[in-house]
Amino acid sequence: MESILIATVNGRQDKNDVLLKELVDAKNWRQALANCEKRFRKGDRSDGFLVNKAHVLLSYPDKSRQEQGTAELNAILGRDPPIIDIRILLAIDEAAEARHAQDDRIASMWDRAASAAPANEDLYMMWFKQKFERRDYKAAQKDSSNQAAMMYQKNFPKERHPFFLAIVSSHLAGISLKASETDRKLFTPLAYRLLSKSATDAVDCQRSPEKDASKYVRALQCTGDVRLLVAIYRSQGRYREAIAALDDPHIGLGSRICGRSWDLVREKIELYTLCELWEDLWAFCRDILVDARADSLHDAEYSPRFGYGVFGDDWKAWSGLMKASTSIATTEFVLCPP
Repeated sequence: MESILIATVNGRQDKNDVLLKELVDAKNWRQALANCEKRFRKGDRSDGFLVNKAHVLLSYPDKSRQEQGTAELNAILGRDPPIIDIRILLAIDEAAEARHAQDDRIASMWDRAASAAPANEDLYMMWFKQKFERRDYKAAQKDSSNQAAMMYQKNFPKERHPFFLAIVSSHLAGISLKASETDRKLFTPLAYRLLSKSATDAVDCQRSPEKDASKYVRALQCTGDVRLLVAIYRSQGRYREAIAALDDPHIGLGSRICGRSWDLVREKIELYTLCELWEDLWAFCRDILVDARADSLHDAEYSPRFGYGVFGDDWKAWSGLMKASTSIATTEFVLCPP
């Protein structure tokens, strides 16, 4: 097993830590345990040392020693108040992951730490990061990324970051292959509701700029936010709602938020296709392609409808135009402004 050891003296490894690490790396468990027992007799009771000692016992090639390690680790995890040191929590978590441990106390470790230190934002972020990177989305688990994100955004209501983490993790918890039907019914609509509220806040904020902007900290604010909205709406089959969002003057294409994102133009072409709105697709692609013509680009009197310029000469727009014209059986069309 890979060595997972914590520096036990002011965040730095002293000579005892270095020696213990060398013994563990060499898998010299007898000497490693002797080193731990010697330090224990000398009165070392630091959390880092006790976790290291439990790690050595759990790795020891003897069942009775492994049981002793489990008992000592459970005693550490069951302590009240709980451990809130992020270094130690990470070491325990990584060791448990390496051993595929499913102990309930390990599962609730981050939850208990976060409850004991609700103002420690770094702790919430690390908890979420650990679970998210492992794609641990299953909502029923006490220490899933979704649980981390929900507690994070609840305790930091004025922060944007945890709110959008909650949206993403709810979405992933709902669409995960491991998700139960109950999870899908709970978390998929939750992601939709949170995003819809964020979109509504963005529109309200722009319609009434005199309002206190701090009240709209969770509103859509950038192209990435709108792309997230479109992606989640699309994954739930809400194609027309996604199109409506992209048509909205406050959050859609051409708005200050979107910044004329070409990626969202391509998304809109695909959404029209999914909805089979062929006439709308035809008109949209035609206008984009007209704006991209050389004579349009150099005509000072020509006022482009979308203003994407040469970006409009994209195969996505051409294929959309051909798909639309074929579907509505158009026999005569000209690339010119209406």
